[in-house]
Parts: sequence; C-alpha cells; structure tokens
Amino acid sequence: MRNSSKTFTIAIVNVIILLLIIAVTWKDAKCEFIYEKSVRGASIGYGFAALADEPAGVYYNPAGIAYLQGSQVSTMFNSISDYGLGNSDEFPFSGDIGGYKRYDNYGSLAFNIYRMGSLSSNSAINTTNQMILTFSRILNPWWAAGLNLKYTFESNYGNRKGADIDLGLLYDANEVVNVGFTVRNLFQTKMKPLYDGAYRYLDRIALTSLTYTTQDPWEPTVFAFALGIKQQAVVDRKIAYGLGSFGVEQWFRYDMPFSWILRGSYTVTKDDDVNFRQFSAGFGLRFRNGSNFWRIDYAFQKYPYDGAVPLTGNHVISLVYGFGCLDEQY
Repeated sequence: MRNSSKTFTIAIVNVIILLLIIAVTWKDAKCEFIYEKSVRGASIGYGFAALADEPAGVYYNPAGIAYLQGSQVSTMFNSISDYGLGNSDEFPFSGDIGGYKRYDNYGSLAFNIYRMGSLSSNSAINTTNQMILTFSRILNPWWAAGLNLKYTFESNYGNRKGADIDLGLLYDANEVVNVGFTVRNLFQTKMKPLYDGAYRYLDRIALTSLTYTTQDPWEPTVFAFALGIKQQAVVDRKIAYGLGSFGVEQWFRYDMPFSWILRGSYTVTKDDDVNFRQFSAGFGLRFRNGSNFWRIDYAFQKYPYDGAVPLTGNHVISLVYGFGCLDEQY
C-alpha cells in the first residue's frame, strides 16, 4: 500500500478539479439520455469510469480492463420505458454481449456487440447497432491506457453508419483512490448517408471520474463521482454541455463465497433546456469459487424528465462470469 498522505493529497486535488469543472459548466449543464450498457454503471453513475472493471465497462473507460486478471464474459438486457414515445404498442429494449481476455506481457482485448431498438414488428424506433473492439494496457504500476474502435450502424429503417474511437486513461493510485479520464467519440463522426432529412452525429464526451473506496475487508463502500463536458452537433452548430453524477456502492460479505451489493446514484442536469433529474438504484449478487465468479446485477433508472408517472423508468439486468480472476477489484 502506498503512503496514506499521498492518497489524501490525490483525493483533495481531484475533488478541487471536479469543483472547478462544476463552476465552469453547471450554469448551462445539459446531457443526453443514454441507454446504459453496463448495469453496474447504470446503478452508480458515470463515476464507474474510474473502475470500468468488467466487459461492458469499456463503454465507460476502455482502460478499465487493463488491471484485471483472467477473462470475463457478460450479457445485458434493458427494458426501456416507452414513456413519451407516443406509441403505446412499442416495446423498446437494448442489449449487449461481450467479453475480455488478458494476455500477460501484452495487454487486454475486449469485444462487445450492442443493439437498441424495439421488439415490435411495426416500429417507429430506429434500431442502432454498435460493435466495439478494445485494447488496454498497463503503462506502469499507476497508469493504464485503453482504446475503443467503434463501428455504429442503423437497421430496421435508416442505413446511416460511421466509425469513431474512444480514448481512456486510468490512474490507480492505490486500493482507495481511482481516477479516470475518457474521451468518447473523439472525431464526433457524422453518420451518413442523409436519412429523413437529417444526418446523425455521435456526441463527443470528455469525462473525469473519481472513486474512493473505504478500507473494510468485509463491507467496503465505494463512492463514485463524475463530471464531464459533451459537444453535440445541432444542424450547423456545435454546442458544449455538461453532466455530473454521484453514486454509492455498498458491499456485504465481500471476502466470502457469497456476497451481495446495494447501489444508488443521482444525476441532476438539463437536456435541451428540460430539467433532467435521474435517480438510479440497484443490487447485485456474487458467487465466487476460487478464482471464478458469477455476478447477477439489476438496476432501475427513473425516467429523468418532468411529468412522468412515478417510478416510470428502465429495468436493466446483466450476468457476468469471470474465470482466472485472482485479483478481482471492487
């Protein structure tokens, strides 16, 4: 374990950085309503980018899998609320399947496939598909870097497509503090060809995240913070927005073969000048046998806009299986 005074200093410096970003961006803060691809990330918010320690974590930070041992595979299903779609017959959903493998002395590779659309045969919802190839590597005992190569395309109706990349850094200060830096959709790709009178752009998002974990071998608590700036293309303009979230993850019986987890987060911002207040909560169950484990996660995300029926939102569930994971993180 590294020096405790260094840990405290790092934590204070990063809190100051986060507060400065709030001061600059909060006045006009807005964010997009992203359908989550990681259930754990959906539960504890964008601060998960400072951990990102599972196959779907590459959507938050491609550097996260660098510090993990062995391999993991995961699958996710998200039952998306149809509130506000104007078609009560729609059954929108999203899903992801992916995995990673670590190669000693080389780095870690991951591959994920994501799809968001509707289960209805006659749908008014565009179907979006995404494939991501990830490479991540430890640079030194403190830093890891990662890269996502992304290809996004539409189906069902519309045939716009485009490629982009995500970049990520992860600073593993010690067992207590983790800091993540990510840029999603670096080139803010314009998906082509023109469809229904409009192009489609991939939003560029720069995110700073921080997690602080209490040193309790039985019941550790993870506090997750994140603030970011998003650049969105609207017609012929590019507009900068901001986003922020806070989350908590509480483990129980962490060192035992059977563990359970409670999670929650809250995000307050705006989206197209509409108030965005999203509460998320979830739980997980982990079964560990030596270096292998199973983890089942569930999350509920409240519909974030005003006027929705109470407890209207998304229900997300995932299954993660890891093998050869001798040093599994929180």
